[in-house]
Amino acid sequence: MKRLLLATTLALFTSFTAAPSFAETVEGVAKAWLAPNQEIEDVSVLAEFESQRLALAQGVAYLKTLPQFQNTTLSDQELLQLVSLISSEVTTFKPFLISEGGRSGIQIKTKIRLNEDKIPEEPEAYYTSSQGSWISVNKTVESSTNSLEEAYRAYLARLSQATDPAYVKMLKQQEGSALRKRYQTSKLLEDASRLSLKGEHTRALKLLEQTIAQDPKNPLIYMTQYAIFQRQAKYAEAARALTSAIAVAPKEPMFYYLRANAYFMEQSSSSSANALALQDVNKAIQLNPEFGDAYNLRGFIHKLYTKDCFKALEDFKRACELGASYACDERSC
Repeated sequence: MKRLLLATTLALFTSFTAAPSFAETVEGVAKAWLAPNQEIEDVSVLAEFESQRLALAQGVAYLKTLPQFQNTTLSDQELLQLVSLISSEVTTFKPFLISEGGRSGIQIKTKIRLNEDKIPEEPEAYYTSSQGSWISVNKTVESSTNSLEEAYRAYLARLSQATDPAYVKMLKQQEGSALRKRYQTSKLLEDASRLSLKGEHTRALKLLEQTIAQDPKNPLIYMTQYAIFQRQAKYAEAARALTSAIAVAPKEPMFYYLRANAYFMEQSSSSSANALALQDVNKAIQLNPEFGDAYNLRGFIHKLYTKDCFKALEDFKRACELGASYACDERSC
């Protein structure tokens, strides 16, 4: 699942094309070997992580062959996010058993198709435009998938070193069961993302409701709801989804930032929404004083809502210093 949830979540924000033109199909193939006490189903999760990571890297390599990417200032990490945005299809095939040198394991393949119609002519402008706040969703999703991968690696390492059968059984029943539940939830989120990409938003949201019933304390479920509502320009519903995420994880600055963004998107019709946006973005900065995107958003709130040019320019300057390069061009209001 490594990066796949990332890719499918971000794909929610791109336009769905009925008859897309595919520029390239890239793939990644990974192997994973069984150690003592380990189960195929758990080892296959790590192979999925790796195959998807390799496929996305091949997508970056393809982009770099295109003329508009020859002198790009985007980093490889930003290009990975861009690949996610322009991916029309991500397919991870079922693992199959392999043996080599007396070892047993599995091999798994992931294919990603890039949509030619979505490859931007001006990559930097595309990346830093309206996609910017949505790419912020990617950072939270990526952090979660990294955490799941690390937890699986630590769990499998403990299994391979365990010699007491009772301890092995306890690990599998407790830690292994909990990890598989997290993984299953992630797969449901991927399914919801794919449905939304096809325009089947109602089915996607119903699937998420089922997922909430199974795992109500998983903030990524509410993040996916937010993503779907944003794609539909239903900003009030998007804000409510983030409110649920905040109830589960009240110290996560990204959630306040994204809810502020949802409120801000309503600014043309509701001055109270602007006030709520300012309150939330202040909270995001309080929780993470190095949050460049949050300073940038607050700059626009001051520029367009409070009409405080001094504060707006101060925030744009700070955002620029923290690496939000698109804020560096905001020098007037």
